Amino acid sequence: MDLVYLLDTNILTNPGRPQPDLRVLQKWNEHEAQIATASICWYEAWYGALDLPKGRKRRTIEDYLESISEM
Repeated sequence: MDLVYLLDTNILTNPGRPQPDLRVLQKWNEHEAQIATASICWYEAWYGALDLPKGRKRRTIEDYLESISEM
């Protein structure tokens, strides 16, 4: 399949939120093989995570970003 969807930072980080938008999750699952993101969005998400103080919230976000990097 060809890549069709370019995710921005807001959509890229949505599944890792405490209360993600279920419509975004549904579309993500439907089109998982067709999505990509720009490197600037990827680094923006990591910058936001690393800017947080060390703790549970930061670790949760880091774990999420690491899990999607394996996709």
